[in-house]
Formats: sequence, structure tokens, C-alpha cells
Amino acid sequence: MTRRELIAAGAAAGFVAGCGPIASRLTPSRTAVEGLDDPERRTMDRIAYGPTSEELSAIRSQGREAWIDRQLAADGEE
Repeated sequence: MTRRELIAAGAAAGFVAGCGPIASRLTPSRTAVEGLDDPERRTMDRIAYGPTSEELSAIRSQGREAWIDRQLAADGEE
């Protein structure tokens, strides 16, 4: 690695590190989501990729335990 490449890499690393505070101000925090004390939302946050309106209605209509059982059941497509 040449000196020029090393300086360029250091400058790029400094730039990226400096963008962290800006990105944290622009992205909403997860604690701002309403209803985090809702048991169905907590289940979705822990087991799935987060709550969607379709999944929340499914978990509320089936019940948490039945929904979890359906998620863990092998359906033969895998």
C-alpha cells in the first residue's frame, strides 16, 4: 500500500466515522413506535422480522401460541 493510498483510506474512514451522528439523527428510534408494550408486537419483534399489519392481524386472530406453532411447523417447502 502506498502512502497516498494509506492517506486516502484514512480520510475515507474519518468521513464514514463522522457520518454516524448524522445518521442517528435522521433515523427514527425504535422506542418511538407506539404500542411496544403490546404483547403481539413484542412477539413479532423477537421472533419475526418485525410487525406488519398483516402479521399482527394474524397473530391476534390465531393467538400467540398458535401463531408461534404455525411459524415453527415444517411445511415441506423448505
